[in-house]
Amino acid sequence: MSLDSKETTLNFIEDYKLSEVLWKCDQKGYSNKQLRSDALHKLSEKYGADVKAIKCKIKNLRSYFCKEFQKTQTKKSGSGTNEVYESNWFAYKHLLFLKDVNVPLPTKDSIVEKNAQQGNNTHDIEEVSSIF
Repeated sequence: MSLDSKETTLNFIEDYKLSEVLWKCDQKGYSNKQLRSDALHKLSEKYGADVKAIKCKIKNLRSYFCKEFQKTQTKKSGSGTNEVYESNWFAYKHLLFLKDVNVPLPTKDSIVEKNAQQGNNTHDIEEVSSIF
């Protein structure tokens, strides 16, 4: 079975969505390589493709979804409030379950942390000095 038709791709997405160990980071089995391998093999058997092709399909779907989702989140300079990008890609709405998967972790300001650490160290030195 080819993974190229729209209908097959939509069915694949639904099966992928049900295989949470492949995409949901907070899923208990997500870090279990055997469970992930089993899930990939099930998709492989169902769609008549090798595991490498299944991984490639998942990667391509996720990459394109991320690009499309990013477009929906940004506005062009000078655009009106009604001018919001809406994806026309046939699989976009079916992949919305992935929208929170690739959320970046909050960044840390290394200068503030360094100053805080230095401040703590000075405080510790003052405490030691007062003991002697």
